[in-house]
Amino acid sequence: MNRPVIGLCLLLMTAGAASAQYYFDYPTYKKFEIGVCGGVALSNAPFAATMAYQDHWSDLLLVSVTEASDISLKARASLPFGLHVSYFFTPRIGIRLEVGQQRSDVSALTDFAFSWTWADGRYFQNQRTWEGTGRATTLPVGLDLIWKRRFGRHEGFFAGGLSCYRHTFWAESSFGYGISKMSADGSEQYIDALRVGLRIPKMSWTSFGFNLGLGLNIKLSGLVGVRIEGGYWFSPKKRAALQFVKGDYDGVFFGNIKGINFNDGDIQLLTAGFNPKMPTSVRLNPSFIRLALGLVFSLGSAEY
Repeated sequence: MNRPVIGLCLLLMTAGAASAQYYFDYPTYKKFEIGVCGGVALSNAPFAATMAYQDHWSDLLLVSVTEASDISLKARASLPFGLHVSYFFTPRIGIRLEVGQQRSDVSALTDFAFSWTWADGRYFQNQRTWEGTGRATTLPVGLDLIWKRRFGRHEGFFAGGLSCYRHTFWAESSFGYGISKMSADGSEQYIDALRVGLRIPKMSWTSFGFNLGLGLNIKLSGLVGVRIEGGYWFSPKKRAALQFVKGDYDGVFFGNIKGINFNDGDIQLLTAGFNPKMPTSVRLNPSFIRLALGLVFSLGSAEY
C-alpha cells in the first residue's frame, strides 16, 4: 500500500476517534431530583402565644387584693419529615414541589401571683405555677423556584416560593381567680383563689404563605446524595377563641373555701367591657424554622 493511502487511513481513524470522544463526553445534567428528608423544626415562635389576667379589688376586711395570671403557650421542637420532587430546566434553574408533616406537643405554663392586705395592715402573698398541655400539627406544601451551583462534585442551592399549610391546634391551661367568703357564723372572712380551667378547643384551618431555604447536596455518586437544608416557613397568625371551664372549684391555698361554682356570671365579669380583664381569644403564630437532613436521588440526563 502506498504512503498516500496509508496516510489517508490514519487521518480517517484519528478523526473518527476524535468524533467518538466528543460524542461520549458531551456534557449532561440531571433533570429530576426525588428526595426524602427528616429533621427538626425549631422555634421562630411556632404556635407561640401569651395572655394575661389581672384584677385588683377589695371586700369588707380585705382592703386590697391583687391577682395576676401570666399564661404562655408554645409548641416544642418537632421532628418533621417530607418528600420533594424537582425538575430542572437548565443545569442551575428548576422548580420543586415539597410536601411534609410535623407534629409537636404544646407546653402551657401559668404563673399565678396572689396578694392581699387586711384592714389591720397585715399583708400576705402566695404564688403558684401550673402546667397545661396541647398538640399542634402542620401539613406544609411548598412550590419553589430552585437555583443550584456546583462546587467540585457537590452542589449548593437556594430555594424559595409559595407555601400552603393545613394547621390543627388545641390546648388546655388554667388561671387563678381570687375569691373571699364569710364563715357560716359571720365571724371570719376567708380569702383564697380558684384554679379555673381554660382551653382552646381543637381547631383546623388552611393558610397561605411562603418559604425560603438554603442547602447543600453532598454527592455520594452520580445517582445518590445527602441533602442538608435550613429554611424559614412563614404562615399568617391566627386568632383562637378561649373557653372557660365552668364548674365547682376548691381553693388552692387553704382549706376553708370549697365547692365554689364558677359560672356564666363570673365569665361575664372577666370578659365584659372595652378593656376586659381576660381576653376572649389569643393570637397564634404558626411560622417556624426547619433544619432538615435527607437523601436525594438524581435521575434523567439531559444535554446542556
